Amino acid sequence: MLILFSPIPPADTGTAPYLAALLAELSDCLGAAAARASIVLAVDSLETGLATAGVHDVPLAHDGWTVRDHRLIERSADDVCVYFLASNPFHDFVYEALASHEPGRCVSVLHDLTVGSMLRRLAKLPGSGYAGILETAFKSLNGFGAALSRDFELLDGTASYFCDAQGVTIDRSDLIITHSFYARSRLIFGHPDPKLAERTMVCKHPPAALDLSAPAVAQRDARGDVLTVGSFGYVASAKRISSIVSAWTSFVGGYRGPLRPQLHLGGRYDPAEQARLLAGCDERVRSTISLVGHLGEPDLYQAIADSDLLVTLRFPSCGETSGIVAIAQAVDTPLAVSDFAAFREEPAAYRISVDPLDEQDDLVAAFRDSAEAKAAGRRVTNLPPVGRNRPRHCLADRLAQFVAPASPDAAGR
Repeated sequence: MLILFSPIPPADTGTAPYLAALLAELSDCLGAAAARASIVLAVDSLETGLATAGVHDVPLAHDGWTVRDHRLIERSADDVCVYFLASNPFHDFVYEALASHEPGRCVSVLHDLTVGSMLRRLAKLPGSGYAGILETAFKSLNGFGAALSRDFELLDGTASYFCDAQGVTIDRSDLIITHSFYARSRLIFGHPDPKLAERTMVCKHPPAALDLSAPAVAQRDARGDVLTVGSFGYVASAKRISSIVSAWTSFVGGYRGPLRPQLHLGGRYDPAEQARLLAGCDERVRSTISLVGHLGEPDLYQAIADSDLLVTLRFPSCGETSGIVAIAQAVDTPLAVSDFAAFREEPAAYRISVDPLDEQDDLVAAFRDSAEAKAAGRRVTNLPPVGRNRPRHCLADRLAQFVAPASPDAAGR
């Protein structure tokens, strides 16, 4: 049995649609009936809204899958437990389940690396499986581990991204999956285990499960008088939204072309955050910026498909990938990404420096080039990163091998 520990829809986190996309791919690998017969989804019922699972030991149907409260699952030596690990509170239960993993094989899928603050918070909760093993989490730093487990919050915000605290994951896991070579390299070179490279693997981000018609994507090119630039997803300082707005202000201030520029910013901003974000914008610039709020599926897909350029930046970064990038690639939307960490491994039209001064210049240049291209009827395309286009495995195929031998078709994907 495959037991997948992860938030699932309708949990309000980007890793929930990721899991849904992976399940769709597993259905393709194994066949829908075989996949549903061999996979159990372990969830935190309070976070997913499946509250009855925490009261009665009755499997719940969720789009045909078997769903159980993680506290009611008894893991056995015959099971393969797959822990999807990210550093937000929706994954608290996943890390606590990993900490108590004993029987059966253990596969960990790292959405990102840095979890120091999260593990320190979990360790303080009554009954937490992390209460006594924080030093293990920080063991890659040898003698500094004890100090960091105690004082992690004293680190500068940028420095904290480079202390991963994945010692427990390394101790428990038979196989560790990352979605970028950057994350795998950091994990290998940051830990003393000489055989760690043998049990780590880079797998592709599962393809976004889209429900968009070709005409919907074609609408982007039909609006010839508007340049639509988007930046969507959950709000975080590392996504450089203020830098995007600052560069947009410079671009709009100097633009005299035939198009009407529009910048659409997704995510939730309270009034004070909105005021800070737009403080440097005059009335003309403000009229070109729309705060569209948090977009659910499929509105997010449509907004990305409608964009002439999608800006997705990360600095600092701990090697995380982006579902937003996967969606953009699926609908052929041109991308501007940070030339750093996992994002520099992605196909993109523009690569943006993480040096603060160069970042502004690169963004303005990307906006100008996109405007000139659209006005001239020239199509901007995403290009593979030069010299960095290394093959990645298919996670669904790898997991399917634990249940049944991979089919010839699956093996070639």
